[in-house]
Amino acid sequence: MTDTSSTESSDAMEPALHVVSVLNDRELIVSGGIEAGLKEDDILSIMDTPTDIVDPLSGAVLGQLVATKVLVKVYQLAEKYALARTFRDRKVRVNAGGMADVFNPPKYELRKESLKSEGALIDGRDRTVRVGDAVQVWEGPIEDVPMYNVSA
Repeated sequence: MTDTSSTESSDAMEPALHVVSVLNDRELIVSGGIEAGLKEDDILSIMDTPTDIVDPLSGAVLGQLVATKVLVKVYQLAEKYALARTFRDRKVRVNAGGMADVFNPPKYELRKESLKSEGALIDGRDRTVRVGDAVQVWEGPIEDVPMYNVSA
């Protein structure tokens, strides 16, 4: 009889899909690949670490809030991993808006989202994508991707 308890407990500790490597500011490698049922053009949500939701009156932990850091799209598959990159555009102001631009209208460009934090969300946490971040497949419309997910 073979003892599998040590491998089972280590598998339970890591997410089913996770970031294996960040290649540059738009591309990364995700665990899983064809073996995990991923397909080309799948939309993946890179998740932040969970934050406890604490009742301020009782101090009880009610559940956890998990923020979506960024969405990526799978563009190449292997048996055990997938390559994915950011795909959504953001409108970014490119002129400073200081005294030099007082009489000039603001100028904007469309740029692809980055895996690096470009400002924190309301909780002030850094949203830079890192090795080990959990990954979930998103199956709904892109415009319906929630910024936060709640777990009990």
